[in-house]
Amino acid sequence: AEFKKMAANLKRSLSNMAFQRSEMRYQDLVENSPEMIHQIDKDLKFVHVNKTELERLGYTLDEITHMKLTDIVPADHKERIIECFKKMMVDGEGRYETVYITKDGRRIDVELSTTAQYDPDTGEFIATRGFTIDISERKRLEEERLNYTVKLEQEVAERTRELGESERKYRSLFDFAEDSMMRINREGEIFAVNKREEWLIGYSEEELLGKKLTTLLPERYWNDFDKLLIETMNENKKVPTSEVAVTRKDGKLIPMELDLTGICEGDSVVAVQIHFRDITKRKILQEQVEQYREA
Repeated sequence: AEFKKMAANLKRSLSNMAFQRSEMRYQDLVENSPEMIHQIDKDLKFVHVNKTELERLGYTLDEITHMKLTDIVPADHKERIIECFKKMMVDGEGRYETVYITKDGRRIDVELSTTAQYDPDTGEFIATRGFTIDISERKRLEEERLNYTVKLEQEVAERTRELGESERKYRSLFDFAEDSMMRINREGEIFAVNKREEWLIGYSEEELLGKKLTTLLPERYWNDFDKLLIETMNENKKVPTSEVAVTRKDGKLIPMELDLTGICEGDSVVAVQIHFRDITKRKILQEQVEQYREA
């Protein structure tokens, strides 16, 4: 009996040690992540914020745990943040763009991906874990591309004879943009692909021209993509950023985010430009955090 008791105590001790090691690995992963990570309760109050996010925002942990998410966003973003948070509590996850304001007043464009945590016994919402990435540079480049496109359209309208040179400039910007990009016509067929996209998915532009974009997407994404395409084509709406998987030439699936932008002639949308962003690293980090948390 004494031996059984000793064995049970030893087993319990080893189990506790394994749990502690797992918790330490989890904490180290979260605290030293290159991404900003935080936990927020049902009242939007910060429960925990990792070192990366504290450094970017300029607050101490004690300061920020007395604050709410709505305290670090502009006034005109607060209502949307609250709506997105309520929706996430129901759906279990959410993703949206907003702006953080640092302690010294600087503005940071960010993209926030959140996952809800529920009580395993009652199913009641406890908190949300949020992964935040700084997209300020991406926003700046998007604005530059937009300004350049507007300027180009004006130049083409005013000076048709300079079209050839302007088109070469635009093609250079298109080809060497930071994001992968392609263009599709109203039938969803690809008619232009930039160099980064060729490199990322392994197909040359010649292999992709004339193909339906949906041939690169698993079937489960077809309906949602068609809806986004219709909204962009027919209503020229700014549709939300979507997450899909794109099939490389070698068969490997790459998780990506995509944004659609209508290309107009007069008042009509004649084509759509698609921006792809590879989110493989973010997905791996999120999976690691979840695995350590569940261990």
